[in-house]
Amino acid sequence: MKKIKIAFTGVFDIDNFGDHLFPIIFENSLRKRKIDVELFLFSPYESTQGFGIAKKVYSIREMEKLHKINKFDAIVVGGGEIIHFYSFKQKNHEEKYVEYPIFETWIVPSIIGRKYGIIRDAHLSLMGIKIILPGKY
Repeated sequence: MKKIKIAFTGVFDIDNFGDHLFPIIFENSLRKRKIDVELFLFSPYESTQGFGIAKKVYSIREMEKLHKINKFDAIVVGGGEIIHFYSFKQKNHEEKYVEYPIFETWIVPSIIGRKYGIIRDAHLSLMGIKIILPGKY
């Protein structure tokens, strides 16, 4: 079975423990189902995950470029309270307050997913996270 490449968006560039757990639980759940997966994490700002996880977090603005290189099979938008148009000040990993465009975590993947046909047919609901997969897995 081929490795499924998934672009996973959320607020992984902010120290919020719950948000950092989403991709870990998601990945483990897929692996328990014998699905080989590689996650690419995206947030409004490039960073490294906190809490000792240290996984690379790409800027959401790099999603299209990375899709052209990696050919994502799916896009997952995960986390709570991210489907809205609000922007607010948030402390980042560098302890600086920045304008945080949380709405980018769902708008950008929606546009890219539609543009490249990543978002199409099959829907799989797992742990309350909606996964949109092209074709059947």
